[in-house]
Parts: sequence; C-alpha cells; structure tokens
Amino acid sequence: GVDTTGGKSLGPRLLLPLFPLLAVTAVVSIAAYLRADGLVDRSIGRAGALLVLMTMGMHLFGTIPAYVSRNREDASTVQAVAAAPESIVMADDEFVAQLLLPLHFRKTILLVDTPELGRDAGPRLAAARVPGFLMVSRRPTAQISLRPFDLYRIEPAGRLSIQFWRNEHLAERVP
Repeated sequence: GVDTTGGKSLGPRLLLPLFPLLAVTAVVSIAAYLRADGLVDRSIGRAGALLVLMTMGMHLFGTIPAYVSRNREDASTVQAVAAAPESIVMADDEFVAQLLLPLHFRKTILLVDTPELGRDAGPRLAAARVPGFLMVSRRPTAQISLRPFDLYRIEPAGRLSIQFWRNEHLAERVP
C-alpha cells in the first residue's frame, strides 16, 4: 500500500465509477473533432489528442516509476519490522501506522502520535513487563519520550526510521 497523506475524502472515491464514462466520452469527442471539416475544430481535436498522449506519458514515465519506488521503500520498512523480534510496534504518525497494518496479525501496533500518549504508553508497557518495542517514524530522531524505556538504536528503513527502545530493568530479567 501507498502512504496516502491526502486522507480519505468522500468526493473522489464516490465519483471514481464515473471515470470510465467520462473517458469514453472524451475519446469520442476528440475523434469527432479530428474528423471535423473546419481547421479550428481539427486543431481542437489535435490539442485534445496531444493532451491525452501527454497524460499517458506523465503516468508511464513519472507516476508509475514513483509508485513502484515508493512501494519498494515502504516494503523494506515493513519487512524490517516483521523480521524484528519485538512484538510491540509503535508509530508516531497515523499514516505510518496505516503502512504497518499488514503486520497486525503478527505484531501489536500502537499509535503514539502525541507526547501525552508517550507519557502514558511507557509506564503501561513497563507495568505489562514488556522489555522492549519498536517505534517507526518519518523522523530520523526520537520526538516522543517513552520513559522508563530508553532509545538504544535507530536504523533507517526505506524512507522511515526504526527506533529500538528497551527497558534495561526488564531486559535483564528476560532469558
């Protein structure tokens, strides 16, 4: 999946079924203009055909390669998190949490996107005797305190970073 920072608005999603009808209408109209007798009408048809070709070129050489590249980067992050032994994974952004959703059957995913949630999450995880967890972030450094846990390592993974947090008191007791 792609990180869709545009949100989930109602309009475009509900209008999407109209797109094939509009595309067919546009192609028929451009073809009619190209077959017209008048020079101005044929010029409008050529301009329409040029716009269609330019759109196809932009998608073929711009959008599709960017989509593939972005998905590869995001897949590397998800694979790195999946391979980590920690069972608790936090995200400091709702769109990062959305990216991690394919792991929800294997890992516990928590959204901790405010300092207040960080102050609450740290003690609760320590009370649950969790020795360590991961935080996946868009930022290269930690922005939220998760005491009594300490950040001991940050690894880049794709366009995101994976922060490794550990509670030294609990980590010592874990076999």
